[in-house]
Amino acid sequence: MKALNIDHLSVTKDNFALKIKELSLNNGDKLALLGENGAGKSTLFNVIAKINPHYQGKVRILGKNLEEYTQLEFARKVAYLPQFFDLIFGFSVFETVLLGRYPQTQGRYGQRDYQLTAYWLEKLHLLELKQRKFQELSGGEKKRVMLARVLNQDSSIVFLDEPFAMLDVKFVQMIKKILGQLNKTIICSAHDFNQIKGFCSRVVFLKQGKIFYQTQTNQIKEEVLKDVFEVDFIKCSGYFVPV
Repeated sequence: MKALNIDHLSVTKDNFALKIKELSLNNGDKLALLGENGAGKSTLFNVIAKINPHYQGKVRILGKNLEEYTQLEFARKVAYLPQFFDLIFGFSVFETVLLGRYPQTQGRYGQRDYQLTAYWLEKLHLLELKQRKFQELSGGEKKRVMLARVLNQDSSIVFLDEPFAMLDVKFVQMIKKILGQLNKTIICSAHDFNQIKGFCSRVVFLKQGKIFYQTQTNQIKEEVLKDVFEVDFIKCSGYFVPV
């Protein structure tokens, strides 16, 4: 049974169209989505994360059609970090991360839920911020809090739309290591190929709403990056640098 299976997906909005003929992931796969702004990454996430129901084609999660899931059933299987987010209520950092447990507990939190919350706060270097209000944090701190909340959900599939945006280099490296060690199916989007190097084994490049190219991460060539991003690249010590 596939973790994700997409068959002739089509999404149209204004003058943009996303068309994915076929895309699938096995359980435990870690896939990177790369492409320029407007390539279709967030549009794809909004469909497979059960946010945008206005699409044609088939999307199956763990062998079940997407539209057959209730929101609670889906949240128990899939956790999603959107590119943009905010909380309008005055939750503390601890309370925000604890909310990740809601799909599993429906608000009936026990000792294990509090322990897991503390665990993810520590893993993402947030313990000293746990009593701070979420709205008082910097952009990078908010990103780490929301990632902790997503991981605290303890779902088997995780979708991450630009998880490294606004993060300092040390936190990018830390989170890459954490994600690489998780026994979960992960789809992660990014602008910088170097950000997904080391934990995603497979990469799909989107361009103008279509899959432009896909391959194993360790087989990427400078020519592919140039065609996708329309900038020359050179490879230096295993990393790609625009020139």
